[in-house]
Amino acid sequence: MREKSKLKKLKQKKPQSSYENSIDQIFEVIFFSLIVITVILIPIAFGTFTYDPFDLIKNVIFRILVSLTLLVFVTWIAFSKSKKVNFHPVVYLLIIFLVGASISTYSGVEPWLSFWGKYRRYEGLVAFLAYGTFLFMLLQNFSDKRKIELVAKIALWTGAVISLYGVAQYLGFDFLPWGALPFEERRSFASLGNPALLAGYLVTILPIGIALSIFSRKTYEIVLNSTSTILVFICLIATFNRTSWLATLLALIFMAGSIIYFWKRGAVHREAIQNLLIIIGALVLFFIAFAIQSKFARSPITVSERIKEITVFTGSFQHRLEIWGAGARMVADRPFFGLGPDSFRATSRMYQGPNYGHIAPDVVADNAHNYELQISSGTGMFGFLWFAAIVCYVLFEGFILTFRRSFNKSGTAHLESTKEFTNIGTNLGIYTSFLAYLFQLTTSVSIIGSTIMWWLAFGLILCQSESLKTLNFPLRRKIFETSKWIAISLAGFLLLVASFYNVKLIVADNHYYKGRGYLQFSPYITDGEIEVRKAMETNPWFFEYPLEIARAYYRSYLSHKNPDDIERAIAYAEVAHEIDKHEADTRSLLVQVYVLKAKYDPEAYEKAKYVALNMVKDMPYHYVSHLSLGTVYFQLKKYSLAEEEFIKAIELNPNSAICYAFLGEINMEKGNIDMAQQYFNKAIELNPDLKGSLTRGTDTTQ
Repeated sequence: MREKSKLKKLKQKKPQSSYENSIDQIFEVIFFSLIVITVILIPIAFGTFTYDPFDLIKNVIFRILVSLTLLVFVTWIAFSKSKKVNFHPVVYLLIIFLVGASISTYSGVEPWLSFWGKYRRYEGLVAFLAYGTFLFMLLQNFSDKRKIELVAKIALWTGAVISLYGVAQYLGFDFLPWGALPFEERRSFASLGNPALLAGYLVTILPIGIALSIFSRKTYEIVLNSTSTILVFICLIATFNRTSWLATLLALIFMAGSIIYFWKRGAVHREAIQNLLIIIGALVLFFIAFAIQSKFARSPITVSERIKEITVFTGSFQHRLEIWGAGARMVADRPFFGLGPDSFRATSRMYQGPNYGHIAPDVVADNAHNYELQISSGTGMFGFLWFAAIVCYVLFEGFILTFRRSFNKSGTAHLESTKEFTNIGTNLGIYTSFLAYLFQLTTSVSIIGSTIMWWLAFGLILCQSESLKTLNFPLRRKIFETSKWIAISLAGFLLLVASFYNVKLIVADNHYYKGRGYLQFSPYITDGEIEVRKAMETNPWFFEYPLEIARAYYRSYLSHKNPDDIERAIAYAEVAHEIDKHEADTRSLLVQVYVLKAKYDPEAYEKAKYVALNMVKDMPYHYVSHLSLGTVYFQLKKYSLAEEEFIKAIELNPNSAICYAFLGEINMEKGNIDMAQQYFNKAIELNPDLKGSLTRGTDTTQ
């Protein structure tokens, strides 16, 4: 009887076990597919229906996908009896860093700015939370080497598609009319929006492509991977980004040395060396061919010019030094928790040095162009040290995975099959990708489209670590039933909140995009105001929206002298200033509109003076601060004080034509005709458009 009872129980368990296996398989496919979709979609995604067509779209999609992946994972854990939570010690470091970043956000100079991130960068607390969640999700389902290899291939092929668009842009074929670009013509930017950002993304892809090309064993894979790799390499050249070229060179040297080391230790076959020589030879030939083509095709920028600029420490390099100096002063001022994530632009004018204006006086450093400084200035040394610990942990784990685990205890070759041979190459490519982007970030910016690949490398390295453990929760059945529904509800609620607020960002920017077009033309300024006000109502966190309306009404007043225009300009500028009290552009516009209002309301001079004095106090080495205060003093007929401020402005920015024009006017008032003439001539030399407006004493023969 007992045997029959046992047999009956076993028969009853079989269908249940089969059902559980099918549930696990379904969830595993969905979970893996969401990760793959993220790897494909984030670098590619962009739109033409928002003013920020690139980074905003990518961030919104990424946050929603991460939230959806988390919901799928929580549901999977709740309904599966075999699926467990994987945990790596680096998660402890990540949690401490996120706690520190949260404190930095709350205690920073602009909490809402630090929470969402700066417009068109979005590297605030929300970004860190999304990256951290993405990493945790990667740890849950990538212990299978086949999945790792497949994701690496998909990343390469995605990079090839993006590169195809980038190469077409270099050749002058672009299916989208982008209009005037803020960089040289023919430089590829593809779906990343900027050559430097595209280059950063391609730097993460190229090492993976080279590794897959060298270590693939099937002919069709060798052809496909090699073609994709060469396409990525050509597009990388077409970005003309020097930092990425250097990062690529270092990656090639590291990879070549590693493969030779593997070969000498017997971990790879001789064909790996042959493939290495072939792929390096092909890359060198394509680089030379591209360099020749760029020279004889008379491209706006050539390879030889950019190579020469690598060794010239002037221009943009000096600009970087000034930005780094500002970042160092930020850290010194708020060393423990920093100024708040992604607050660099808001505060950079406050910390810039006296030489900044000589190099790029009107360029605002919205990023430190050095990730170490970006993290430490935003989250303080507390955040930086914990984030550095995460990176160092991945660096160590990647080294162990790539080099030591390729051999057995006796030090001989560890591989016995084609799969292991390919896996060694895949891991080498991923580790080199991690190192290449780490170098890239020392002189470049972090952005979602490329940084997502860095965090992917984090996950693919750590999920193969021997330190990865499975957590068990010894909960009673009733408690588990209750807790699982709570967990699912919370994850579902997070998805709804993330979707709602992030879609609002898209809707708001769509209104801004339409309204900004209207605001450029005075007859349609009301239509533009209506659209941008919708943007402000939908997204009240970005100061750029009200500031754009303020600028439009300021321009309208200059043309029509309608007092209502200046009143509206003031109202919107004050709203922008309330959102971000540190933004230099808003404060300088406030001074200008208050001065204009003072023409019919003299009390406005005091408001203009108040804002200008605070600008000089907060931003002593920003020439616009002294220009603004000098303008107020000039209008108050305090010519001696105005002259002092304009001279200080010129010391900071010798090419400020308007300052010379004001000095000319002051000397005319003082009766110094010859001196005034010299200042007027200098102003016209720097800006010929001023010639018609400088009527008094201007030498029209100049």
